[in-house]
Amino acid sequence: MADFIYVLIDNISNAVLTRGFSTADFHQAIVHYPKNLLLLDPSSELGEYENHTAMKVIRGSKAVENYFQIVNKKRTTDTNKWIDFTDPMMLKELSPIEISELLYFGHMKTHLHSPFL
Repeated sequence: MADFIYVLIDNISNAVLTRGFSTADFHQAIVHYPKNLLLLDPSSELGEYENHTAMKVIRGSKAVENYFQIVNKKRTTDTNKWIDFTDPMMLKELSPIEISELLYFGHMKTHLHSPFL
């Protein structure tokens, strides 16, 4: 673990950005695993390709737990970017604008527009 921990909780966009702890630290501390993950790293080798968004997804709590275990074993310092979601069918309802905003969020680590306007 690093000498410092930085956590930004953005209540406007419901986003949390962190620095200073590893995926292993997160994996050990998490109480409730997300049900599904949408991976925001386009070069990720993990996950299954989702046609509508052209992004990788991890489906199911067990698969999410396995994902964190695999990422922990890699011991990489790469940024791990994902969004959790509950209903995989909702991905099919994302508009092209919403998908582009997810790509922007993954790249810039901030939202393009407030999701609540």
